[in-house]
Amino acid sequence: MKNQPSVLAIMAHPDDAELKCFGTLCKYADSGYKCILLIACSGENGISLIDREKFNINRIPKNVRFNETERAFSGTGISIKFLELEDGSAKFGRDLIVAIEKEIRKISPEIIITHYVDYIGADHQDHSEVGKSVINCVTRLSFIKKVMLCEPLMTLRANLFLIVLLI
Repeated sequence: MKNQPSVLAIMAHPDDAELKCFGTLCKYADSGYKCILLIACSGENGISLIDREKFNINRIPKNVRFNETERAFSGTGISIKFLELEDGSAKFGRDLIVAIEKEIRKISPEIIITHYVDYIGADHQDHSEVGKSVINCVTRLSFIKKVMLCEPLMTLRANLFLIVLLI
């Protein structure tokens, strides 16, 4: 009997999967895939500058961010794993690549979902570092049949013109 096919979403922060691929993961889960979400960073710095001043806090406790994600995915059948890296500290390199590849090899998914790598710098730096690390891993792993990249959360000012020249 063939093993159940699986999908692994690898996101930088708690809330990234909810914003970028929640519906896709639920659709795969409903279609019989085993779905797993791997979150690299804890998200403790995910607080706006305005709220930092308003509430006089610099960080959100890690367990708050983890619990929010667990509540969002409750009842979906999608399991969640956390690497618990410090928010803002994800760096493309050996340590992150090894940590991610170790989890990918344990799960052996057919499909990977991760961040689109934003080379412009408008998206959160952890998103791009995690995305680059995942792509680095999958180039060596023949059991992965499809990689899907989530749309970046770019928020450029409406009156800002950005011209990219490809030469």
